[in-house]
Amino acid sequence: MLNSQDQQALAVIREFLDDLAYAYKNYRVIPGHDTLIFPDFAYLQNLLKNFNPVYRLIFTLFRQGHAAEEWVLREVLPAQVVDAMTSTGLLIKNERGYWRTPGLAIIPIEGLYLAVSLPPHYPTAPTTKQPVYLGAESIWLTRAIPPRLNNRRVLDVCAGSGIQGLICAARGAVQVVGLEKSEFAVSVARFNAGLNGFQNIVEIRQSDLFSALGAEERFDFVISNPPFMPVMEDVDYPICGTGGSDGTRILRGIYKDLAKFLAEDGKGVMFCHALGGQYAITFNNEVLQQFAKEEGLAVSAYVTDKSPIRDYMDRFLEGNLKNTCPEIPAELRKQKIEAWREELCARDVPAEYLYDQIIRFSKNSGAPGLRTIPVYDPRLTDPLYKRIAVAQKGT
Repeated sequence: MLNSQDQQALAVIREFLDDLAYAYKNYRVIPGHDTLIFPDFAYLQNLLKNFNPVYRLIFTLFRQGHAAEEWVLREVLPAQVVDAMTSTGLLIKNERGYWRTPGLAIIPIEGLYLAVSLPPHYPTAPTTKQPVYLGAESIWLTRAIPPRLNNRRVLDVCAGSGIQGLICAARGAVQVVGLEKSEFAVSVARFNAGLNGFQNIVEIRQSDLFSALGAEERFDFVISNPPFMPVMEDVDYPICGTGGSDGTRILRGIYKDLAKFLAEDGKGVMFCHALGGQYAITFNNEVLQQFAKEEGLAVSAYVTDKSPIRDYMDRFLEGNLKNTCPEIPAELRKQKIEAWREELCARDVPAEYLYDQIIRFSKNSGAPGLRTIPVYDPRLTDPLYKRIAVAQKGT
């Protein structure tokens, strides 16, 4: 577990990263779009050969998860920085007596430094389950947070690394409560709050959804990036990624109790994937319609993209299972994926396409009900898939 209590040590680490221009160096080094959080491991490894000793060591430790001998740390880094990193648990000794992070990388995003789990496809990751997740949709959701949240009380459900709540704090929120089930993720999110100087604004509570909230607590703005990926139930898939076989397991739990913690004019936003047919997200929309009706909320679902379910199965789900559940042989993985699809069909869950949704909801600020807003032309079959194909071909 990380130690978030030593504020002086956290300040030393932050100042050191600032002085290194660590965020700038990351931006210039990591290729492609800003949602490419973890570049190809071999590419980054090769890049480090050209760095000076300080940057090579820092990127080796905090972007790749390698270990370093103590004499190297002491020779390259200031003594107070080494002491701060070890006293907070950001660096721990491995079985060989070398220093490394507890499976964490430090990722700079929007002025924040975020400790998050190394991805399962990195050979240095000590676990394939990625307990403190950061993915592309984490970045997408930050784009849906209002630019100003002055004097707002914010609730972050399924906080993970704390990224969403910390950005809300940076945008003026006066109070942020983050709820996270994983004990390790809680310790990391608290560390991130302290590292970024928001320990007096951001409070992280270990909580199974809303269980750690008092009945009287109310919030002006709620944000959530819950586990939403539709995944078969009979695999040990990382909890940060699975929303159950139809993708709505965690969402239903959130919808069930969310409204009671909203202030009278409260609003919120969340991101999720949704299963659907060729032109509509009928199954997931039924869940949202019930949520809007029962809680008297105005809900808008902005559908930004869709891709064929076969593409999701073959390219995403298969690859993720290979990385996160390496104990499952390739042939068995395929059998489980096909059985999952057949189970959805038997339940009459439309599963021809996978859709992206940003869901906005508000209390007492509009007619209750659900509006579904396709950002693309709904007559198109698979706009995302076509764009990917064009990008790959370069034409």
